[in-house]
Amino acid sequence: SQGLKTVAFAANNVENFNTDFTQIGTPDFSDCEGFIGFLHWDEPTEDDTTMSKLADLAIQFNNVYAGSDVTYMNNLLPSYAPYFQKTETTWFGGSSTTLDKDAYKDYVKEYCDKVLSQVKGEKWLSVDSYPINKDYSLHDTFLFDLGVIKYYAMTYGAHAHVALQSSGFGTDDNDTKARIPTEAEMRMQAYAALAFGMDSISWFTYSPSGSDSETFYTFVDNDGNITNQTAYDAFTTVNMELAEVGKVYSAFEWKGIILGKGTNNEINTIFSKVEDKDYDAFETVSGQIGDYQLSTNDTKYLSSVATNKTDWNYLMGVMQDANGNEGYVLCNYNSRTNENDDRAQKITLTFNKNITQVIIYRGGKADPKDVSNNTVEIDLATGEGVIVLPSKLG
Repeated sequence: SQGLKTVAFAANNVENFNTDFTQIGTPDFSDCEGFIGFLHWDEPTEDDTTMSKLADLAIQFNNVYAGSDVTYMNNLLPSYAPYFQKTETTWFGGSSTTLDKDAYKDYVKEYCDKVLSQVKGEKWLSVDSYPINKDYSLHDTFLFDLGVIKYYAMTYGAHAHVALQSSGFGTDDNDTKARIPTEAEMRMQAYAALAFGMDSISWFTYSPSGSDSETFYTFVDNDGNITNQTAYDAFTTVNMELAEVGKVYSAFEWKGIILGKGTNNEINTIFSKVEDKDYDAFETVSGQIGDYQLSTNDTKYLSSVATNKTDWNYLMGVMQDANGNEGYVLCNYNSRTNENDDRAQKITLTFNKNITQVIIYRGGKADPKDVSNNTVEIDLATGEGVIVLPSKLG
């Protein structure tokens, strides 16, 4: 009734794998409103055996659900998984570990070639990620994951999906993920996903406790009761906003993204190089998504985009509707040092056409704003995102 789509988890894994549906019967959720299909495997590895099993399962699935609208899905590993890291020796005899971008792209491509190609009907390419750290910094591969998933989804004719972080995880309070994201951090993840053209998003959470050695930081218990009202209210607020924004967003097709990287994020000295993690996130995705990484020269209406905070970053997704009208998703994508660290910025859009008004979709509301001399300023609070549509041509 809320317009949500539901995917049931089939819970296959390496230790408990069943490629023959006839052994368990044909699950039927047709009476469940919003049900669209099954998630068969969460975070499969890159080995040939796993990919072959997923391909076999897709073929079985096609036979069982032939002629129906039931969807076959899997959720892929994020790029920070150990499989996609490479270790290099440093000058001083030590070692450092960095992301192997080619290894991750090969993993996604292998899945598309071997498994996604077997799926009949609606195709989905999905990933999850933990971008929010306890110390308020951001994981530097989140944007890379979004870019790669969207790129291959478009290449292979699939919907791009991302599962975002609404809870924390850790073995104790010292774990790097042992905190529930704030409202601003939830909103920032969502608008980053929209800026990268995700066709759908969901959120993952946990019950408060798993095994004896694990502690989860969330806002509901095993029975669904609210255990953290502040976090629950924040989560509700963000999702109600997204429900409204989605009505506008879904009317457009994604053209690509402008990576608004701050210019002064690096400090270089003779002895060291200190890099801002936000800057690293933008550098990681830069150049990895081909023609979908844009500049203002690739847009229909824009002459320039600028921020009043040269050390900070923004994301700008570029969209186009069926009539050729262009629109933009703006996201204030920056980490903080603590919950009270104000990271507001002002984005200035300058148009190359005589545009006299834009509509700004903010917080689920649509507000018109006049454009003066082809220029408009848009304030973005910490973690905030908006959709901007040029609405009147002079």
